[in-house]
Amino acid sequence: MLATRRLALAILAASGLLSLAPAAMAAVHTGHVDLQDGLTLAQQFGYAPEFRQHVVTFDADNVPAIRSRGASQDDTSFVQRLEGGIWVRHDLLDALRVAYPDFVGTVHAGGYASDRVDFDVQGRAYTVLTIRLEEGDFRNVLLSSTDGCATWSVLELPFGNDTPLSGDHDRGNVASEHDGGRLLEGPPLIAVWRETAERFPLRPGGFS
Repeated sequence: MLATRRLALAILAASGLLSLAPAAMAAVHTGHVDLQDGLTLAQQFGYAPEFRQHVVTFDADNVPAIRSRGASQDDTSFVQRLEGGIWVRHDLLDALRVAYPDFVGTVHAGGYASDRVDFDVQGRAYTVLTIRLEEGDFRNVLLSSTDGCATWSVLELPFGNDTPLSGDHDRGNVASEHDGGRLLEGPPLIAVWRETAERFPLRPGGFS
C-alpha cells in the first residue's frame, strides 16, 4: 500500500513538472534571435557546412551537386558532389586550361551567365561559363561531363556582342536552360545575347 502511494506521488510530481515545462520554455524563448556584435550568423550559431554554399541541383539518381562560388562574383573553380555521404570536389579549371592554354579565369560565374550544374535524364552534367584569356579576350563555353562531374569536356559557344563588364548589374551575354525541377532531355538550350536594334537613350522620367 505504501509503495503504491509513493508511486502515485511520483507520477503526480512528474506530471506537474511536465505541465510547467512549456511555460518555462516560453519564458526562455522569446520568439526572437539576439545577434552578437562582431559575429556573423555562421560564427554565432556554429554553421560550418562541408560544402561551398551555392545553388544545389540533383542528377538522375537524386545526388546533389553544387558549383563553387568565391568571394568575387567572377570566380568558380570546382563542382562539389555528395558521394558516399562525403562532399567530393571535382575540378573545372583543368579542362579549361587544356582547351585554352592562355586561360586566365572565369567571369561572372557567381550567377550571371550561369550559376549551377544541370543534369539530363542520361546522367550527363552541363555547366555554362564565360572565361577570360590572357590578351583580354572572352569566350563562352559549355562544359559537359559523363562521369559524375569527375572530368569535363569543353565546347566553345558563340559570343554575344555585350562585352562583360565589372559592374554589379552586368548580366553577362550567355545563359543556359535550367532543369526547373525536372531533368533535361539532353544538352541545355543556350541563349547568347546579341543586339539587333539601336538602343534608345534614356531620359529622366522614361524612354525617349
